[in-house]
This record gives sequence, C-alpha cells and structure tokens, in this order.
Amino acid sequence: MEKTAGVVMSPIRKWRESRGVMQKDLAREMGLSPATLSQKETGRLDWDKGDYDFFFKKKGITADMILGQTPIESTDLSEQ
Repeated sequence: MEKTAGVVMSPIRKWRESRGVMQKDLAREMGLSPATLSQKETGRLDWDKGDYDFFFKKKGITADMILGQTPIESTDLSEQ
C-alpha cells in the first residue's frame, strides 16, 4: 500500500478518491459503516470475501487490484 504523509493509501482509497466517491457513500453501498471501511482502507482490517465479491460484481475491480498486485489504473474501468 502506498503511503501519503504517513497515511496508508490503499488502492481502493486511491480509486475512490480519484472518482470523488465519499467514504460514507461507498460504505453504505457495501453495507459497512464508514469506520469499518476506513479500517479496511488503512489495512487495520482485512478485506473479506464479501468485499472482493462486491468490488468485482459492482465495480469490475478484482482481488489482485484491491491487494495492490495489479494497478487499478491499468484497466479501463468506467464510472461503474
């Protein structure tokens, strides 16, 4: 995960912010609290199968992208 000013920048957080998606809105869509999503974005909580399924089915983002193994920017993801 990338660090910006001492803050961990997960691929999902980077993706979310680059599209102007607020954390609370993505959390609601995922069925999570904003605090839980924040913990997942900072690596304090692990992503789980439900998260991977959500991102793949709803956003076209694969597990390897979530984990930072493949850049999200390397694929053509429309405003999904």
